[in-house]
Amino acid sequence: GHSFVALTTRGNAAIKVALSNVEGKVLIPEEGGWLSYQTLPKTLGLEVQKVKCNDAKIDLHDLKNKIKNCSAFLYQNPGGYFAEQPMEEIYNICKNNCLVIMDVSGSIGTTLCNGKFADVIVGSFGKWKLVDAGKGGFISSPKIVYPNC
Repeated sequence: GHSFVALTTRGNAAIKVALSNVEGKVLIPEEGGWLSYQTLPKTLGLEVQKVKCNDAKIDLHDLKNKIKNCSAFLYQNPGGYFAEQPMEEIYNICKNNCLVIMDVSGSIGTTLCNGKFADVIVGSFGKWKLVDAGKGGFISSPKIVYPNC
């Protein structure tokens, strides 16, 4: 559902581009996210704070408590490739406070990949992903946010 899509060399490159205009703190799930969620923000000088999860599902109460002091929330749907996230509720909690970046590497082509509930969508086409091209990734947005990607 996003109008603007760019291919990237890797899924991690898409995440890095998505975070490139963010300042301050990035929230990530404590479970069910990709390994680079913890490291990539730090390479850009961003602080990382974890949101509680229950079997990789985002704890909405903890998200509400932490969202006020952050610039972005980066999460995966489904969490850990198995836990369907309440993406509409997540987006409604975040939309007036921070950028919502949803990683859909495990849901592209399904109802769990819905651009109405994310400011930016990222994904990987690496080995064993739903789109198994062996390499590459993408970033999308409803408006041009990353013209040099």
